[in-house]
Amino acid sequence: MNSSATPIKLLSISQRYFKEKFLELTHRRTLDSFRVRLNNPRSILQELSQVLIDSTQNKIKNFTTIEALLEEADALLKVDNELVFSDISKSYLTSLIGEYLGHKGKPSQKSKTDAAEGTGIDAVKERKLIATNQLIYALRIVLKDNELYAGSLVASIRNEILRLKDTDIKNSPGNLDTLSRLTEHAVSELLQQGYAKSYLYPLVRQKLFGKDVQTDFDYALNFVEQLCTRQAEAYKVVFKIKISGGHQINLNGSLLLSDEVKGSLCTTNAQAERFLTEIDPKVQLVYVQVEGLDYFSVLKKARRQLNAELDRLHLGFSEANLNVYNDALVCGTLEPDKTQVHRMMYQEDGFYKNAQTLYEDLTQKVAIIQENRDIAKETRNKITSAIRYLRLGSESLELEQKYVNYWIGLEYIFSNYDITERTIFRMKEHFTNCHALIYVKRNLLEFHHLLKRAKVYKRVPGYNNDLVYLSREATYVFVIEHFMETHPLLGYRAYQYKQRIFGTKQPQTYIVEHQKNLTRHLTRCYRIRNEIVHEAAINSNIEVVTGNLRYYLTFVLNSLLDYLASQPIDSDQDGRITIDDFFIRQELKFKSLERSQYPLAGLLAVKSATEVFGS
Repeated sequence: MNSSATPIKLLSISQRYFKEKFLELTHRRTLDSFRVRLNNPRSILQELSQVLIDSTQNKIKNFTTIEALLEEADALLKVDNELVFSDISKSYLTSLIGEYLGHKGKPSQKSKTDAAEGTGIDAVKERKLIATNQLIYALRIVLKDNELYAGSLVASIRNEILRLKDTDIKNSPGNLDTLSRLTEHAVSELLQQGYAKSYLYPLVRQKLFGKDVQTDFDYALNFVEQLCTRQAEAYKVVFKIKISGGHQINLNGSLLLSDEVKGSLCTTNAQAERFLTEIDPKVQLVYVQVEGLDYFSVLKKARRQLNAELDRLHLGFSEANLNVYNDALVCGTLEPDKTQVHRMMYQEDGFYKNAQTLYEDLTQKVAIIQENRDIAKETRNKITSAIRYLRLGSESLELEQKYVNYWIGLEYIFSNYDITERTIFRMKEHFTNCHALIYVKRNLLEFHHLLKRAKVYKRVPGYNNDLVYLSREATYVFVIEHFMETHPLLGYRAYQYKQRIFGTKQPQTYIVEHQKNLTRHLTRCYRIRNEIVHEAAINSNIEVVTGNLRYYLTFVLNSLLDYLASQPIDSDQDGRITIDDFFIRQELKFKSLERSQYPLAGLLAVKSATEVFGS
């Protein structure tokens, strides 16, 4: 860190909020409601553009896939003030999206030419193609105008922090709304540019705002701003491969680590020297040269390049066992002295408990289910398979393998061969009901834990694990008044819950909005699944979605285990206990709360599977 930086000063409320929000967004164990989202206003337009192009090539035939993105884009554009619009105005783009959405991808009216040429199938297809291309062209222009979107967001963050006064925030916490949104979009854009969360989190926590870092906020924010324009750096990534099976294999010469490159890398630091010299004689050192923005993101790129070579190698030596070690050496050209050994395992987002008591509890539930002959054999088999695919996904090294395994587990749970309805539609209906039922409690339970992590819980009146204190509006008022200055993220979260639960919107809007978002995201998940399965697509931007799928499978599986192991009722009176009985029960419970306008006491009384596995 630059020794000439200004001595550290006390942070204002807005500065402290930015720091805390940034850390929350990038921490992999943050609850998914508060982790960085997959998209921001610019990236959703990029995703929409690609999906529209795919639709013109008949890769996407169902308008529902496009509709979900159109709705998401429209919602994000409504709150954005940072995108640049030059030749295409914001109002015109939103009108194009609205028109396309309203007419299901078809033109809103026929032209005179259309009338003259007829209204046959070919004419309709041509008009649809024209409408689609018009939106694609408009999106391309807007995306071209916003290649520096990340920098614009950080500049807006700087201006917003300068504008906000501590007294304004304490008097009206809603003044943090814009800063919160800008920070979310900025972090999302940094990830879209290619940075890894595992790089950004320690950067902010230790190097920019660490306790021992003698730099002021402006210096730290300048560093974040520089990330937006940082040029990709060249890296060397060295892997260890052990080939067994009695085969003599000459690897591609361009991959083998030459003595010259090895000698150069050994001089960078002691860790690199140990990695390159203390090896098994049967191990071969191979390296890949890639460009990237940080150590962690280039490791993923390098592994993909190596995998392509291993795929070709397997064609020639199908019986050979190729063992790629989990550790790799990563060396950048700008700061070679910082060469380090990194693990190659993908770490999905979310917190999942690891405990003997959890293992014993789940084992007991599985045993009860398998022994209960009132439970349909198909249901018992589905539970067994879902558990297996959850494990296979967790243990898979490749991101696409993780994704497919999690999806298979989910699809098997929600499939029903006796019903003609497609599995994805059943998933959207039943999963959203199940999760909406526990959504408020899950998030308030996280707020309960947040109070404890902040070490202020003893000061909160009535704080108790029964969560009764969270049903009182006075609790949120107390947190806002007493902790907004010292813990602005906590204070602002209390303000948000006060508005969502006790304000004019009340829980209904909060829950309905969550259902909409979840339905859209499941549509995206299904589209990515199709790209991987039907097109053999290798998608490098699915880490966030893969983490979501793991959570979805873990949640519904634990919910089913709890239900089926506790004397379930044959809800549909078909003479057997099935997964559909669980879905019926959850739907009835949800509709009962909906009919009562979602009373907070009732929402807090719901038992959630997330309390068992912890996410």
